[in-house]
Amino acid sequence: MKETLLACDQLKEKNNLLSQIFYNLQLGNYAIAGIATSTLIEYVLAMDVDINSVKLKHIIDEFKNETENIDISYDGIQFLFGLDGFLENYSANTNGFGKDKELDYPNRHWIAHGRMHKDLTKPEAYQLICALYAIVKVINTKNLWEADNFYPYR
Repeated sequence: MKETLLACDQLKEKNNLLSQIFYNLQLGNYAIAGIATSTLIEYVLAMDVDINSVKLKHIIDEFKNETENIDISYDGIQFLFGLDGFLENYSANTNGFGKDKELDYPNRHWIAHGRMHKDLTKPEAYQLICALYAIVKVINTKNLWEADNFYPYR
């Protein structure tokens, strides 16, 4: 996954930050790695005006219906399906930022606004890096579909 992310077109300009994320994961600095990964998720989603968390969910739904037409590994398909559920929580609106309202899962609003009272855990940091990987896979697969005139969302 590390090599794939470092080699992908969407993250070439951010390879230094990505390398630091993997370094911090190795050191056990999960809060630092998770917050930085969330920043990269937002960066990748903002790169393409046709992609955002809502449209990404529509793309994933289409992939679910067309999995036999996707040239992607079994692990990649698992990431795509897992990303669907992840995005529900990650993009969910929050009702304020009081400590009593803090969520039990990574949420872009809590992370981006620096309102978390707890540190991100190891599973959460890895969940974010896996989500970044899956988002890149979705975007790249969408681009392949468009190149083959197969992609239904134009």
